[in-house]
Amino acid sequence: MIRGILTGLLSCLLPLSVPALDTAEAVRLYYEGDIVGGILEFEKILRSDPGNPAAREELVQLYRETGDYDGAVRILGESWRHGTGGPEAERQLFLSLCLSGRGDLASALLPLAGETAETIFHEALLHRDDGDTGKAAVLLRKSLALEDRNPMAWFFLGEILLASSPAEAESCLRTALRQDAGLTAALHPLGEAIYAQGRNEEAYGFFARARNIAPDHPGISARLEEIRKTLPEVVEKQVESAARRREAAVPPRVRAPDADMSKMPPVRVGLAEKLASVTLKTGGSYTLRAAEGRREGKALEILQVTSADGEIIVRGGSGDRVFSSRGPAVLEYGDPGDTSLVFDFLSEAGSFFAVTEDRAYRGSMEFRPEKGGITLINTLGIEEYLYAVLPSEMPASWPAEALKAQAVAARSYTLAYLGTHASRGF
Repeated sequence: MIRGILTGLLSCLLPLSVPALDTAEAVRLYYEGDIVGGILEFEKILRSDPGNPAAREELVQLYRETGDYDGAVRILGESWRHGTGGPEAERQLFLSLCLSGRGDLASALLPLAGETAETIFHEALLHRDDGDTGKAAVLLRKSLALEDRNPMAWFFLGEILLASSPAEAESCLRTALRQDAGLTAALHPLGEAIYAQGRNEEAYGFFARARNIAPDHPGISARLEEIRKTLPEVVEKQVESAARRREAAVPPRVRAPDADMSKMPPVRVGLAEKLASVTLKTGGSYTLRAAEGRREGKALEILQVTSADGEIIVRGGSGDRVFSSRGPAVLEYGDPGDTSLVFDFLSEAGSFFAVTEDRAYRGSMEFRPEKGGITLINTLGIEEYLYAVLPSEMPASWPAEALKAQAVAARSYTLAYLGTHASRGF
């Protein structure tokens, strides 16, 4: 009965028939960047020739590429309804239904004619969402037996095993992080797994990192406070270790741009918002300036910047206040080769991909007092900005011509979006 309902729903999406068309135009449009145009051309082809497997696969891929899973469902559903495309089309329809959030319709297709590690993984998530974690765990193990490299499968399995088998959960979650270091959502459950085994000091580090991802999560804050009360020496060790690391750190010197800096359009990059504090080390002689005045400083000074009641407060390594302003304060260097080394910088705060690390920045650093904390802004020439953007988007080892093309694209994008967040200062 459920399959009959699914057939009825999909039949409402059937396209009309038109004359057969060549795929060359669709391909041309896609490679010229007109993805929507390519989709429309492939749609025309399938209306004329519903059994064209190549056009169907290309169109489904394009819909998925644009995040239109409903479009992929419609195309695959038509093939499934007419009995064309075979088991592969049914598998792809199942996956597209799962990705589009239609778990009930996806379940109606089970059991599939041919299982894969991917379809078993998504079937496991359907059971997990329905509260059947036992069945979900069995299916996740089955999926990983077929394809070991699936960090999300290891992550979900670790979450499920956390209550019953902390040691095994720890192993799963560590595997997830080894396979994908950016899967920082695993840090909290990993901390819980380690904490459940009595290794509180080790767990503290994972909870501290997890708090960066979910700063308002009450469970993480509670665990941190609990460990602080029972093991105060853990916090002391971390403070001492951070102090030693900061004293030993040296901001890197960089090569100044060959071009005339005055001719470079400046870019004000918003590095972070709502920061409680910023701790950095100066790479050379610097000037701190604000509306109220200025302060000259020297290289290798450690500065901590905080805000309170709309005021920026800067303290030196000893903790003494060395500068303050009622508005934005800017730190800048006379030598373009100098950098600022920002310690424990949290990027993507509150997101799935949050990460804490020490980072060096060219150009000037601006500290703006805003509601909720400090907005940190890095101002530099557009070419200097691209020095960091380019290798983060494409490996530096790739062919020079590819890097040049990416530089053109990145520069064009940056110029097109200058001023997008001007109301927020960057």
